[in-house]
Amino acid sequence: QVGALRFTKACATCLVTNQAVYIIDGTAPDYPDQPLIVDVRCCCDMTRLIRGCTDQDITIGWACLGCKEQATLHEEFVTLICHSGADRDELISMLHALSEPPDGTAEARVPVQSDLVFARALEKQRSEGRAPSLLSTWVICDGKLSMLILSDQSLKLTSLNFENWLPPSDQGRDA
Repeated sequence: QVGALRFTKACATCLVTNQAVYIIDGTAPDYPDQPLIVDVRCCCDMTRLIRGCTDQDITIGWACLGCKEQATLHEEFVTLICHSGADRDELISMLHALSEPPDGTAEARVPVQSDLVFARALEKQRSEGRAPSLLSTWVICDGKLSMLILSDQSLKLTSLNFENWLPPSDQGRDA
């Protein structure tokens, strides 16, 4: 949701420190003087990093406790869309290094996985046009996150339903 009426679209900033990942509302009325922090996740709670199937996206898995009545440990996911592939790769590298426990080794870092399920779904969308994709990128259309797929023969706008998204299996390590 947009924090300041002068913005027509939501904009979030991801701030990474050596202890936590902060999601900041870039549309808040007093931003950047008084940033509105909408989510904070400790680096030590990371469970995995999932490299998206486009150059822009990354999904971070976090260990979370349920409500006090049912204090069960479960995994939550936060998907971030970066401005460029270089930004995404730098973020993955930084988060991977920060996931190393204080007295641990590089082998104790969280796994970096590829989103093969989403990649297969995207490939299915691409193949329906029977032409190789020239570009796949994230766009906001009518206030919703969508994917724009350009080929020699067509231009498709695909809406996404992340409620049906599943993370890769635990065996699918890239790094």
